[in-house]
Amino acid sequence: MTGFSFAPLDRLDDAADIAKALRAMAAAHPGTILEAAFYAFRDLSVRHPEAYVRAALREHKARHAAEAVRNLEDAVTIVRAIEGSESIFDMRERISLPDEVLMLRTGSDRDKALLLYALIQHAPGLSPADKEAAEILFTDQDSLVQTGGAYVSTRTFERCTHVEQPVTLRLAAP
Repeated sequence: MTGFSFAPLDRLDDAADIAKALRAMAAAHPGTILEAAFYAFRDLSVRHPEAYVRAALREHKARHAAEAVRNLEDAVTIVRAIEGSESIFDMRERISLPDEVLMLRTGSDRDKALLLYALIQHAPGLSPADKEAAEILFTDQDSLVQTGGAYVSTRTFERCTHVEQPVTLRLAAP
């Protein structure tokens, strides 16, 4: 690799400072291994987080689970049955893919939102219009999946007609 050096990291001892420096290096050198590392890390602050949606839609367990989904409530029931509420990564800023959530029976609200979105996209019982309108919204405190004119919180599983908090990230199938 040319154009950058890891030498500036030698002067840093704090993990937060090292992460900040690596992010700056990745931003300065897009398309390099520096940037790719954040995708492998499943960091949500990457340039193209929709890559995680594409990966989620290729997962086998989620596709299989969606075979039984006739309506939105069926999809919500599957996600609500996930007992754990902690990410396998111990932080909400990293995303677990749907098959991991289904297999390990745990996930943050963000992980569960991605699972719910994948179930909606693969559900034979949902209309193409509902699938096309679906999107994931992340706020600082919650994650929601919108479809059919309503939002479902994957933290509380309550439904609402509007999002009260500022949306920090919107995701949908490209």
